[in-house]
Amino acid sequence: RLPRLRSSAASVYYANKDKSFAAVAATDENTNTFPDRLCFALLIFLFGLLGCTLFRTYWRKHADFSTGGQVEVSIVSLQEEKPDPFVLRHHRLQFWSDGYCISTSNNLSKDLVVEFCNPTVLQTFSLYHDGRLIFEEEDLCVTTKRNSSQLFLTECETENVTHFHLNISDSNFTLQHESEQNVSLCISTPATAYPDDKANRKRGDPIELTECNDEQSRLNLLEESRFLGDNKALLVPPPKDSNCVGSPACATNNRPGHVKLVPSSEKSRCANISKCLTVVTKTARRPLLVLRMAQSIRDTEGHDLPVIAYDDGPGNYSEDVWGEIQRFPDLRYVITNDDDLGISRGRNLAIKEVKTKYFMLVDDDNVFNKYTELKKMINILETTDAALVGGKFTNYRDYSGMMRVSTKTKKAVLTLYMGSCVAANQTIVNFPECVRCDLTSNVFIAKTEKILAVGGWSEELKVGEHKDIFLRLKALGHKVVYCPNFQVFNKKPSQKGELNVKGYGKLRRGARLNRMKRLFAHRWNIDSAAEKKARHFNYKLLDKKPSRSKKRTSE
Repeated sequence: RLPRLRSSAASVYYANKDKSFAAVAATDENTNTFPDRLCFALLIFLFGLLGCTLFRTYWRKHADFSTGGQVEVSIVSLQEEKPDPFVLRHHRLQFWSDGYCISTSNNLSKDLVVEFCNPTVLQTFSLYHDGRLIFEEEDLCVTTKRNSSQLFLTECETENVTHFHLNISDSNFTLQHESEQNVSLCISTPATAYPDDKANRKRGDPIELTECNDEQSRLNLLEESRFLGDNKALLVPPPKDSNCVGSPACATNNRPGHVKLVPSSEKSRCANISKCLTVVTKTARRPLLVLRMAQSIRDTEGHDLPVIAYDDGPGNYSEDVWGEIQRFPDLRYVITNDDDLGISRGRNLAIKEVKTKYFMLVDDDNVFNKYTELKKMINILETTDAALVGGKFTNYRDYSGMMRVSTKTKKAVLTLYMGSCVAANQTIVNFPECVRCDLTSNVFIAKTEKILAVGGWSEELKVGEHKDIFLRLKALGHKVVYCPNFQVFNKKPSQKGELNVKGYGKLRRGARLNRMKRLFAHRWNIDSAAEKKARHFNYKLLDKKPSRSKKRTSE
């Protein structure tokens, strides 16, 4: 242990090896200690500064940052995140009641008008926190005309830009503006022009600030990337057709080529039908019908098949019903917390759970019979490039047919020509009783991956969804086969019977069905849909003229 050095300048002590101490005399007269110490301190400081500089240079040149990049990350983390200035961004504004979107007119006034939600046109808006609503294609703000409630686009720097706020109530969206009289006005079309559910909006109608209306002012907010993904069938280049021009709906006139046999190396064989086919259905609180359908499978096939059934909530069924469901171990009965799930969404959820290569779509009131030849239909899918094989209902008319969109009347009209597939008689190789088609009844077997690839059904269509999936397949080049001899029995329950549920008719008919028809048409950018007999179809549009020499016993 060294002794403490004395602070006196007269003597300094050093430790000797023998731990004794010797005094070295020093006096103030012959030693100038302060300048020496100052010079020594400056020298130490300079050496330290040089050492730090050399060390920093070496560190920057040789240090390994590959395992973390700590310096860069720490700098970024110190930067304050800027708040998002948008309430919503890159969204289309779609009217909930009829499926039209808000867009701009072609005139110089830049008025906002009612139009189809057209995926080939940019119709997106962004809403800033400060209330400015911007139409992104032209980077202009929405405001009202002077002394008018009509909305148009103007430069955002002007002082008279109208400010809006997004109102959310029970998942219902409206865009509102507070007037000088503190009255909430909504972006819509005049509510007085469209009373109740009878929405008569037309393309080109002006968009205004009106009194808020639960039906007419309600909006769907469609995020652009999801919207384009869901509408990819309308982005396909349309075929050259003088009868259909200027509409994205013309893309549905694309006709896939003839159904072909796949190479032997690509063929697969379904040895056990239970391992390659799942039955899918959507019900609305009618579990007894699903059980009847499952029993019909057991009776006709001699064994059960995997069945996935999606049901609306709340599912407060009796113990007897639950006991019956447990009798079918391969039946997955899913009850959701949504009391109005809708057919389309329910089917999409069910198909996402399918683990087999194929699935069969049926309604809950269908019953299998001796004409439900599952193995034969699967054989078509295994040996050809068809995506779907459909049949018909034993006790119903032939609903299959070709579909065409025409713009001859300056409006896009979709027409289904019932019976035209059988009349055209474009038979399938090795399966002469089956023909090429565009649409079949809602009983079919399909390749699971193909239906998932086209996006399934449009989920806003709670009913009235039939043509939707077939238009997607047709526009995107997937082939459909119709086999009239493949049938199930559509056994509807009585309205007051125990198999039915109170209020079911309202879900499928009336104002609700009319609204779904409007949503379907406007979703496909068509003004109206029609159904005609086969004789009205122009068979010259096909690759092969129809054969009328043989009369089919199945018709």
